[in-house]
Amino acid sequence: MKPISLYFQIHETLELNNYNIFDIGFSEKYFNIEKTKEILRNKIDQSYIPMNTLLLKLIKENKTNFNIAFSISGTTLDIFEKYFPEMIESFIELSKTGNVEFLAETYNHSLSSLFSKSEFEKQVVMHQKKIQLLFNQKPKVFRNSELLYSNEIGELVSSLGFKSILAQGINSVLKFKSSNHLYHTELKNDSINLLLGNKELSLDIQNNFGDSSWDHYPLQAPTYVKWIKESFNSGELVNIWLDYETFGFTHKKESGIFDFFEHVITNSIDEGLEFTNPSKIIENHSTKGAIDIPTTISWSNTFDDAHSWIGNSMQKQSAAELYELGSMISELDDSKLTQSFRELTNSQYFYNMCTHLDTTYSFHGNFSHHENPYENYIYFMNILRDLASRIRVKYNLLLEKKGTTISSNETSFEKLRTIAMK
Repeated sequence: MKPISLYFQIHETLELNNYNIFDIGFSEKYFNIEKTKEILRNKIDQSYIPMNTLLLKLIKENKTNFNIAFSISGTTLDIFEKYFPEMIESFIELSKTGNVEFLAETYNHSLSSLFSKSEFEKQVVMHQKKIQLLFNQKPKVFRNSELLYSNEIGELVSSLGFKSILAQGINSVLKFKSSNHLYHTELKNDSINLLLGNKELSLDIQNNFGDSSWDHYPLQAPTYVKWIKESFNSGELVNIWLDYETFGFTHKKESGIFDFFEHVITNSIDEGLEFTNPSKIIENHSTKGAIDIPTTISWSNTFDDAHSWIGNSMQKQSAAELYELGSMISELDDSKLTQSFRELTNSQYFYNMCTHLDTTYSFHGNFSHHENPYENYIYFMNILRDLASRIRVKYNLLLEKKGTTISSNETSFEKLRTIAMK
C-alpha cells in the first residue's frame, strides 16, 4: 500500500499582559492567564476535542491502515494539565491505541536552535521526558519549532541521538526534486534522515480550504484524494503537515472541514492508500539521496525561512536580548527566573512582532490580542527590562554573600555578573 504520513502540530502560548513601563521592577505578572484560558477554551471546544474524537473513531474503524503523528510542545501540555486536564486524558486515550506517534521538539516551542545550543539541548531533553511521562513513548523523530531546519540544526539534532527530522519541502531546497521521497543530509560525522512535507497538499487544507476565491473552492474529498494519488507519480510517499487548529478553529465546523477530513481518510484507504507515521516511513524506505540545506528554512508561507520570526529589527533585538538574559540566568540557581525565561522563548512572541504584509493583516488577529506588532514589541521589551532587573537583584545578593563591594563606576551589568560568578 502507498503510505501517507499525516502529522499535526499543537503549540499554545501564554498570552502576554499589557506590561507597561510602570510595571518594571514592581510586577512579575508577565502573562495574562485568563486571556490564555479564554482563547484555549474556544480552541478546545471548537477544534481539539472534536478532532480527537474523530481521530479515535477513524482509528477504531480503520485499525492499522490509519496512523498519525503529533508534535505537542511542553508549554501546551503544561497548560492542558493545569487548566484543561480533559485534553491530557483525550490524548492518553489516543496514545493507548498504538496508532499515534508523538514527536520530539523544544519544550517551549522556542527559537533556541538559532540562538543557544545549550538551551536547545536542555529544552529537547525536557520535552522527551514529558512525552515519556504522559504517553509512555520515547520520541524517535524530531520536529523543530516552525519546522526550522538547516545543516547546522541537523548537527544539533543528531548530537542528541536523533536519526530523523521533519522539514518543509520547498522549491529552493528541492531544486526540481520531489518532496515525495525520503532524503538525508550529510553531516560532519553522520547523516540525518529528512522527511519533507508536501507543501501544496498541506496548504490546500490549512490555508485554501476556506478561501472562496480559490479556483478549487469548495474543495471536495474525492478531488483531494485524486491529488494525493497523483503525487505518487513523483515518489513513493506523501507527507502532509498541518496545524491542528485548522480543524474547527481556522476553518469552522460549518465549513464542512470535519466531514471533508473524514471522507479524505476513508476514501484514501478505499483507494489502496494507508496512513502511517514518520517512524514507519523511515523503517520501510531508503533515502533517495542527499539534500544540502546550508541556510535555515521553515514552513512560513512568505519567505520559507526564519524571516517571520527574526526578520525585522524588533524581532532581532528582542530575541538577542532574551537569550543573553537566558545565558546569565543559566549561571544562577533560580528556578523561577529560569521558568520565566523559558516561557518567553516561545516562537509566537516573535511572530507577533512580524511586520510583513502576510502576517500583519492576515494572522495577527488570530494569534495575538494586541493590536499590532509594535505593541507586542513594547510589552515584550518591558518584560525583558523587568527580567533584567530581577537578574541584577540576584547578582547583588551573591555579591553581598561574598562580602564584595564595587565602586560606582563598576556597576555595569556585566561587571556585576563577572564579580558575582568568581
